[in-house]
Amino acid sequence: MVAVHDAVFSPGAAHANGLGRLERAGVELVSAKELAYDWLRTVTGVREFFRDNQDLADPPGFSL
Repeated sequence: MVAVHDAVFSPGAAHANGLGRLERAGVELVSAKELAYDWLRTVTGVREFFRDNQDLADPPGFSL
């Protein structure tokens, strides 16, 4: 099980507490950037993905 830590949020101390609970339950915490590169595997894969999906290259409000 994996949770994208920069895609979840709780206000104040609840955020760190929630991430800690996830980790203690065996959930691996990754960033959105880590997950994207894990899925795409190689620099070539990243380049091909963005070449083939130009509409996703710069989604509004999101940045790798």
